[in-house]
Amino acid sequence: MKNNILLLCTIFTLTSLFVQGQGYKINFSHDKTAHDSLCFQKYNGTAFVTQQRIANSPAVVFKGKELLTPGMYQITGDSVTLAEIIISGSEKIDRLSISVSGEDIVFENSPENTAYVAYIKEMYQYRKIMGEYEKEFQDLQKSTMPDYMKQNMADNIMGKAQATELAHKTYQEDLIKTHEGNLLASIVKAGLEIPPPPQNFYQNRMLLYSYFAEHTFDSYPFEDERLLYTQMTSDKIREYAGLLYEFENEDGAPYLKMLLKKMRISTKTYYLFFDQLEKVLGSIYSPYRSEDLYIIMLQDALTLPELEEARKVRYTRELSLININRRGSQLPDFDIMLENDSITSLHKIQCNYMIIYFQNPDCPTCISVREAMAKMPTLIQAVNNGKVKVLTIYFEDNEPLWRKYLKEAANPSYINGWNYTHNLEQDNLFDLRTIPYLFLVDKDKRVIKKDLLINEIEYYIRNLK
Repeated sequence: MKNNILLLCTIFTLTSLFVQGQGYKINFSHDKTAHDSLCFQKYNGTAFVTQQRIANSPAVVFKGKELLTPGMYQITGDSVTLAEIIISGSEKIDRLSISVSGEDIVFENSPENTAYVAYIKEMYQYRKIMGEYEKEFQDLQKSTMPDYMKQNMADNIMGKAQATELAHKTYQEDLIKTHEGNLLASIVKAGLEIPPPPQNFYQNRMLLYSYFAEHTFDSYPFEDERLLYTQMTSDKIREYAGLLYEFENEDGAPYLKMLLKKMRISTKTYYLFFDQLEKVLGSIYSPYRSEDLYIIMLQDALTLPELEEARKVRYTRELSLININRRGSQLPDFDIMLENDSITSLHKIQCNYMIIYFQNPDCPTCISVREAMAKMPTLIQAVNNGKVKVLTIYFEDNEPLWRKYLKEAANPSYINGWNYTHNLEQDNLFDLRTIPYLFLVDKDKRVIKKDLLINEIEYYIRNLK
């Protein structure tokens, strides 16, 4: 019995020593003396998060007991990136040394990171050289030299660009082959350039957008979840969301659906892509919010078999809110008290077109929007000639605040109302989670533009019939 107890104690002791020996140890030397502190940070899928902070010194050691999970890390001096590190596997790291001198970064005992540093430099040089060729070509087009001379020089520039492009592509292919299975290979794959579109596409903005939207993720290796924890993926998603926003209404839907299908390779991938797309295309605080695209996202997510319950509840609510007062629908009627204390309702106000402006008189953003609207020549003219009416609506329960607004800040050219019965919020007639909130409607109070942005007002007014 005593022997068994001794054996167990020995096993536990050895296990404890083994566990304590796991983790990471990174030796870091540098010549960046201006910084107060150094941070070791991990990319969590959306941002770099500090794992360890220490006082600045020419030579320091970052260490921890936990294993470093695959993904991207960085060492910063205060908020300045000094070195990026990629980790391919959850293995013990105890011999990694990094030295930074000027612009040079040297890794010891990490061929993958050494190659990554070279890759970053190659990408920078490639873009710089191709940019120089582009400038040469643009300058040539402005030249007054004879056309035959222009053609010869253009052919020469094109030949140099093609040779550079071929050498760069060969470099990328060799790097992928050499580091196959490592995170670096996936980073290079994800960063492969999209082949140039047909020449005639440059004459049509939407054709160009369609081409890039269709091919942005062609080379992205969705099967490698390690890429989710690199800044490259986040940047790519944000750029893609911005590209989709450029499409009119639902024209970007086919490309979004292509991406949503690729995202389904794993729940982890789907959630991370969805969350970052949602911040751009779905958040009520995003200037790039697109209801048409966000609805497609929500509908797709709600068909995901393994969708967690909390997401299901939130997405279902978002979908119900976003479907309120869609383009082409008639706005619901609601009670309005006017500044002379008379009572009316939205549908009783006669107009050709109307901008309905939900606001709080003291809201700083509401004030800035009102001030901007007061200086818009197109809007002022449309209001003065009766083409457009502007209705401001305060909907909260503070009558003295509204009365003060009427006396001190209300535009006399507008109809200034108060939803004194508060049925806007009580009956959930509008999604008023954020203000100011503007609608452009026709004479029947049918929505022409929901969530009208300040920089869109004059554009839409100019295009009213």
